[in-house]
Amino acid sequence: MNQTLHAGRPPARAAGAPAAPGPLDVAFVGSVVPTAMGTTHAFSPAGNKFQVNLVDHLARSAGASVETFTVRPLAAFPGDRVVGYGGGRATLDDTGAGARLVPFVNVRGLKEATVAASLMGHLARWATAHRARGPRALLVYNLFSPLALPVLATARAWRVPAVAVVADLPFIYSFRGVKGVLERVDFQAQLAMLRRFDGLVVLTRHIAEDHAPGVPWMLMEGAVPAGERAAPADAPADDGPAPGERVAMYSGMLNEMNGIPLLLEAFDRLREPGWRLWIYGGGPLQGAVEAAARRDPRIEYHAWDRVPAAEVRRRQRQATVLVNPRPSGERVNRYTFPSKLMEYLASGTATVSTAIPGIPEEYHPYLELARDETPDGLAQAIRRAAGRPDGERQARGAAAREWVLREKGWERQAERIGVFLRGLARPRLVRGGG
Repeated sequence: MNQTLHAGRPPARAAGAPAAPGPLDVAFVGSVVPTAMGTTHAFSPAGNKFQVNLVDHLARSAGASVETFTVRPLAAFPGDRVVGYGGGRATLDDTGAGARLVPFVNVRGLKEATVAASLMGHLARWATAHRARGPRALLVYNLFSPLALPVLATARAWRVPAVAVVADLPFIYSFRGVKGVLERVDFQAQLAMLRRFDGLVVLTRHIAEDHAPGVPWMLMEGAVPAGERAAPADAPADDGPAPGERVAMYSGMLNEMNGIPLLLEAFDRLREPGWRLWIYGGGPLQGAVEAAARRDPRIEYHAWDRVPAAEVRRRQRQATVLVNPRPSGERVNRYTFPSKLMEYLASGTATVSTAIPGIPEEYHPYLELARDETPDGLAQAIRRAAGRPDGERQARGAAAREWVLREKGWERQAERIGVFLRGLARPRLVRGGG
């Protein structure tokens, strides 16, 4: 088993030692809502799904008693035409998990202040009610200041470990103009808050090592959705590759950070007969992809807002090779893990990837790595993966699928987080503790 607990100062207990006794009480703070409430400008389907799964599986797999305090994601008025939000209670999709939505005034400036004040009141009551019980922890999703600051204040006042799940840091800010000044202030504030937490759950080790030395952390890149656990269904042959054809496929956001220019240039090098490229996605470089498809009839493009996710997964199983072309030179790729990689591996299809710093080395044996991140280098890696005998390629894909489902499912990841939280649930790791 890989060691996943790390610290620049001594952890509360050694990995493998008995967990702290008693039930684990967790106050989760985030922006999770039922999907039906997600029709707003600030709603992130991917972020919401992550939080729903985290809350649900902490209870199911980690044996935690979780109370959720959440801020409905609304763009400040007039972005979303809501001036005051009254809060309330909600059930998170099909999980049965409940959430308390806090009230706030949805006007810039007032929004941040009223969110923080509402959360502070709720967290103080939670901490007081759980004062005499067993191990407990405050867990916040990302470092949005009106959420993170009340968590830190409650942690210090009631001596409860504060832990941040760092799924996103704003490394893609442009820092231009007046807005850029505010972005820079926010960016520095988030980095400063990282160092104030008692523990971090990070998507790449570089977030903790570069920006929060000395704070205990664990790596959790994400998790395979529950729907991926079902055995892949047989894909209809009529719309798959024809005999003799080899299909490279990409699905995801179409932008520079994800390596779309590199992918298009690499495919242009694949001039042998029978090559095709399927691209599913949307984003800033959609126009460039559409132009490439007009120039090269071997390229098949589908906008992702027109294709159900189940259809994309079916096509992933049909493809010969799946490609993750993220370039290491993009700074953000040091601090992010490409979530599509888990989806790719779970498909059982051979996967080619650049070796960006955000991908842990434990993934490398299951990938065809393109260490030469030039168009020629990526093209050669795609050729290598597709050129393996069918039986070998399928066996490697099956091994990758088995590994990622076993080690990176939500059940396993939530269990690991529960162990980490219990390990921190001792007063000496709380600032000011003995």
